[in-house]
Amino acid sequence: MTSNGRITPITDPKTVEQIKQLLAEVADDCWDLNLLWLSRNHWVAVPSERAGNFEPLGGDLPKAMSAVECLECFAIATEPLGDHPACYEVEASKEGLTALWEEWFGIQFALIPKNRLFTVLFSIEYFIVAGPKAFVELAFGVDIATARAWFDEAVEIYLTSDWESTKRLGKGLREVANRYRSLGEP
Repeated sequence: MTSNGRITPITDPKTVEQIKQLLAEVADDCWDLNLLWLSRNHWVAVPSERAGNFEPLGGDLPKAMSAVECLECFAIATEPLGDHPACYEVEASKEGLTALWEEWFGIQFALIPKNRLFTVLFSIEYFIVAGPKAFVELAFGVDIATARAWFDEAVEIYLTSDWESTKRLGKGLREVANRYRSLGEP
């Protein structure tokens, strides 16, 4: 795992621990964000299916990051990686996010800047974009209702599958959608 000017591994244990603390209040675990923290900070959180309507690393996310003057952020693995780096500093650009994606494809992780202006939590089946409403809308390129509708449509496809394992996944994704639906609504 190398530094390529777009992503740089962070290996100093003290620095890694400080970065993990940035995420500790925002996330409950590797799959969920802390609803109380999100609510107190007036954030919205919208899930999206990986293969859905939003390209998570290279779509409108770099534009949203730029709008909040984020030049770099941290990527934090939310699962054990053995001897591999658990943190990277990532350039807040399509190229930086793509380099991270190539390095950590299939890894659960979170993106968070030093100032915690947003968080993006990546699991295997979905990701969640969280932050102020304007940030999330810019990251998806649509309003919150449309972004949530996209996810709901994807969930419905899973739920109507002939395969039981796919239906179970759909039920889990519906729980994810319901968990974050009330955030940011009047």
